[in-house]
Amino acid sequence: MSEQSTPEHPRRKNQPPLGLVVDDDEYLVRAIQFILKENEFRCASAATGEAALKAGEKLHPDVIYLDLLLPDVDGFDLIKQIREVTSAAIIVLSALPETEKRNKAMAVALGANEFISKPFDENELMAKTRVLARKPA
Repeated sequence: MSEQSTPEHPRRKNQPPLGLVVDDDEYLVRAIQFILKENEFRCASAATGEAALKAGEKLHPDVIYLDLLLPDVDGFDLIKQIREVTSAAIIVLSALPETEKRNKAMAVALGANEFISKPFDENELMAKTRVLARKPA
């Protein structure tokens, strides 16, 4: 079995980190973008898995915020696909608390860095984001 490497993440000098929010809930996307901008992050969004993959390749985000329930693709499959195009950190945001432990374990095994249940705490989201983006508080 050949080992496949993840594309390197190009670090942009003199630019704030970029967060890519992947969710089909426009209200939640706007809320996360507001939080990120308040914390000096740049933002982009995608409402589908296909758009997320294109944005991941083109924009080279530092952190991807991924909802597992998207209209066009299974979120777990999308984690694997994202890992093929970018080494960006992935924070899974899930509204599936009844199976949270199993979902968290599966998401991390597939390549996610963190798992946060919805509704989430803004401070927890930014603390994990800063660590993953290597941005000091």
